[in-house]
Amino acid sequence: MINAKEFYNLEKDIYKIFSFRKKSKISLVRIAINFDEFRNSKKIIKNLNNLGYEVGLNLMQAHDKNELEIIQMLKEIKFWNLKIDHLYFADSLGCMDNNYIKNITATLTNNWPGSVGIHAHNNKSMALSNTLTSLNSGAAICDSTILGMGRGAGNAQTEFLLQEIKGPLKSKQLKLINALILKFQNLKLKFNWGYNFLYFYAANNKIHPTYIQTFLAEQRYSEVQILNILSQISSKDLLSYSKSKIEDIFYENFKTIKTQNNIDIDIKNNKKAIIVGNGNSVLNNIDKIKKILLKDDFTSFFLNKNNFIENNKYADFTVVVNTIRLMSDLNQYGQKQINLIAPVNKFKHLFKINFKNKKINNYSVCIKPKTFIAKKNYTIIPYNLAINYALSICKIFKFKEIYFIGIDGYDDIEKNEEICNSINLFKKFSRNINLFSLTHSRIKNRFIKKTKYINEK
Repeated sequence: MINAKEFYNLEKDIYKIFSFRKKSKISLVRIAINFDEFRNSKKIIKNLNNLGYEVGLNLMQAHDKNELEIIQMLKEIKFWNLKIDHLYFADSLGCMDNNYIKNITATLTNNWPGSVGIHAHNNKSMALSNTLTSLNSGAAICDSTILGMGRGAGNAQTEFLLQEIKGPLKSKQLKLINALILKFQNLKLKFNWGYNFLYFYAANNKIHPTYIQTFLAEQRYSEVQILNILSQISSKDLLSYSKSKIEDIFYENFKTIKTQNNIDIDIKNNKKAIIVGNGNSVLNNIDKIKKILLKDDFTSFFLNKNNFIENNKYADFTVVVNTIRLMSDLNQYGQKQINLIAPVNKFKHLFKINFKNKKINNYSVCIKPKTFIAKKNYTIIPYNLAINYALSICKIFKFKEIYFIGIDGYDDIEKNEEICNSINLFKKFSRNINLFSLTHSRIKNRFIKKTKYINEK
């Protein structure tokens, strides 16, 4: 399977990736492409034909197409006069029902001379039923996997499908299936695919399942929080997944960001700031850290809701740049009267959320790679990281020294590199601000000066 989008205007790269069929172990290449973009597959198919491969055209997001649209698409493809061995349709959002499956399969088989296939997703626990309906309506090929293994909600289950199509399995077949199931059960425990209420909700609201996967992968949102987020954004165009779409929904763009009002907060009369993260070093040194935070020598900025120390008692300000996270935790912030700084203006307008009882200070933000700009009315930061947001605030309020606590870093090297790159960019325009770490960290950066750690005698 290849993703057609990766070859738009680069169709000749097919010749770099694939050798001639006679020299390859591969016999069939399937092209995954959105139904509405099918024309972009023409040159890709032609090049694969030239190399001698069987070609399968996998039409994704076919859930809302009427008969005339499908027939017109088929006429155009036939006019290309190219060899397409298998024409698939995919229930990308897992939202199709049996009636739609029956109709689309009939339309395809009645108007296409070659074989027709189905690729079903199990968001609503209908992958098996939809696959059988398609086969009974004329489809010649179907996709399935052991235990429905697949991204997100998964696919039709091979072990079920075989029993429906072939009838009672023989002893040798049962032994083989059981052995495979045992192996795949470990994989399922590890990767946790399969339908649930969130995937069902996404299918009904035409939300691409990768958004669910993205939220679940964060491992910091409960299912209730994710559902709350989805209910807020379900009116947006989320048929196709794009990380930038999330940023477009929640963050300002370059055209609007400069029109925002200046941030207006009361800062202590000192030149030292403490930025407190959620690393385990906070828990390990909690008593000493609490004593430091109670002093008037520093202005303290907590990154999000701290897991170990109460924000409302020990933080002068809590900064949150990830507005998805803010939206899911909003009620908790409001109940504890936390003095919050967050880019709330845009999503407050989008979702009509009442902020009356919440002490929230707006500071607008825009995400742009390799850029770090801090103004009184907005900031542009390279990554969607709370530490970047806090550094911008420290810059505009002219702190001379910034001390890190609980910025322990990650096991993930790429995440540590994001923080290092951010600090490098920050220091380019903040040479007069000194950075220190009061707790041990995996973040190794030449601009973070060595100092005596809290846990050192």
